[in-house]
Amino acid sequence: MPMATLRGFRGSWGSGLGFLLLDDVDGNRKEVPCDNGHTVRSLDAMTGGRFIAEGHTVDSSALDGLEVVYVMDDMGLTLGGMGLREDAEENGAEVCEKCDGRGCDECSQLGMVAPKHE
Repeated sequence: MPMATLRGFRGSWGSGLGFLLLDDVDGNRKEVPCDNGHTVRSLDAMTGGRFIAEGHTVDSSALDGLEVVYVMDDMGLTLGGMGLREDAEENGAEVCEKCDGRGCDECSQLGMVAPKHE
């Protein structure tokens, strides 16, 4: 799974669709489409309850600089899942020497967070 740094979130309550704003390991900004409600709740949990604000709003500043690993859905169209990079590393994941965390076919097929290729 590729690694990235969170920079923000765009979405509107009730729309169903949101966009996760992130910088990949090369510093390129990406806007990853995602399920609005599910992603907002996940981001709130990842920030210790600092992301969701009053009136169905969010505080994107709570995200700025968080390092994550993520995967796209089966069709590659929307966010399939993500987690904090530090959690992945604590669970034994290593940075892939082949792709250096950019994500590659072998990492994706193994279904692990940037595994070390042998």
